[in-house]
Amino acid sequence: LMKKFVSPPITDGMYDPSQEHDACGCEENTGDGVGILIQIPHRFFQRICSLQGVTLPDAGKYGTGLVFLPEEIEDAQACQQILEQIINQEGQKLLGWRDVPTDDSLLGETAKLGEPVFKQVFIAQTDNSISPETFERKLYVIRKLAEHAIANSDIDGRDLFYIPSLSNKTFVYKGMLTGSQLEPMFPDLSDADVESAMALVHQRFSTNTFPSWQAGTTVPLYRS
Repeated sequence: LMKKFVSPPITDGMYDPSQEHDACGCEENTGDGVGILIQIPHRFFQRICSLQGVTLPDAGKYGTGLVFLPEEIEDAQACQQILEQIINQEGQKLLGWRDVPTDDSLLGETAKLGEPVFKQVFIAQTDNSISPETFERKLYVIRKLAEHAIANSDIDGRDLFYIPSLSNKTFVYKGMLTGSQLEPMFPDLSDADVESAMALVHQRFSTNTFPSWQAGTTVPLYRS
């Protein structure tokens, strides 16, 4: 019987077919990153804040965001203090912090190894005369100033500090997860009061980079 001849892949320029492979994580239950962007669920946040004695302003008059913090308490507190100082410097008001419920039981060991502490920050708009867009830009400035200040500090766990988004319109849940781990990881997403007219999900697959909690995925901002 004649054997079917298959010509080998041709090496052309910098392309080498021997270097081709599928991109995947090292563990089935350790993802390369997933995030979901939703409109701020005002009724939900209003309810959970009231349980902590915090009264939220009207929708659009406050900003909020998920904050990744170092596991060591002293390092986390140092990061929070820097963020709070910048909020004050930029003329806005810190309303409070919330411990974000999480369930990492489905995560792989690699993901758990670098897992940060999750908190949520609430910031009130102090000048009601400015537009929502102006306040949104102010929140962006606060986020960037805090990230820069902490990255250049001497806090041991500074590499774990990260704010995926800080907005008066949208909220992002994200992490070093697989698609099926996102909702179990953040029980907030299963609450009936978490309402949004849209939801944008982005899942990342490793190529030439190593996955991490801070760079797990990039979620573009939604503009109405």
